[in-house]
Amino acid sequence: MEITASLVKELRERTGIGMMECKKALSVTDGDIEAAIEELRKKGLAKAASKADREALEGGIKIVTEGNSAYIVSVSCETDFLANSDRFKTMLGSVVEVLKAGKSKEDAQEMINKDYSLEMGENLQVRDYQKVEGASL
Repeated sequence: MEITASLVKELRERTGIGMMECKKALSVTDGDIEAAIEELRKKGLAKAASKADREALEGGIKIVTEGNSAYIVSVSCETDFLANSDRFKTMLGSVVEVLKAGKSKEDAQEMINKDYSLEMGENLQVRDYQKVEGASL
């Protein structure tokens, strides 16, 4: 199947990943967008593993309170540029949702590796991940 610019654009819009990576994934999957998304996810896991030893000294914290529960997550990254981006802040919200669903820190890290690492291109590590309960005033 011919890989058209509109097909590459559609994959890019759905994933947020660069055009060349999208074109490569579409070429490998003969233009199948769903298969290309899965291919990009697999690549993301491999790239995330190769970046895991790079220092991640920047990052962000998100705290969400609901009733008498507070959900606290901290994710570190390599640059303050990424830490201040809207996409990174959206990712923090997704990590909070994983915590609220009762899943583990490892589940949150796996979600980050699968859904965000390739697109953001940095070492992303879950640092703090906890639910705190207490009386509300």
